[in-house]
Amino acid sequence: VEESASGPLKTREWVYCSLRGNTIYKFRSDESDILDAVLCLDECNVELNNTSNLASPLSAIQISHPSRILDEKLHASILCLYFVNGKELEEWYWAMKTASSLNENFEAVMDEEERVKEYFTMI
Repeated sequence: VEESASGPLKTREWVYCSLRGNTIYKFRSDESDILDAVLCLDECNVELNNTSNLASPLSAIQISHPSRILDEKLHASILCLYFVNGKELEEWYWAMKTASSLNENFEAVMDEEERVKEYFTMI
């Protein structure tokens, strides 16, 4: 959804997204098999823009990354995702917050695996 100083503009359509692992898949509708966009949450900052009232229509999840563009079509480095209600916003927030840190856990596992391989090749 596009944003103005007074909040979200209602000029864009609602979209359907699916979160798998640390990646958001955006579809044109909940019945569509056509993938519209893919957003990897690796090292992304996931924040709430309004923590005082999650049920407010102006509340959104803000996703940003310090060094990469998140949406090539819009050339946007910050995305705001708005939800129909506060419950959905809260559920998606915690899921995306967790997903954005999966890369760190994955790297730690890969580092540990590498150390184990090095140890056993020296024996």
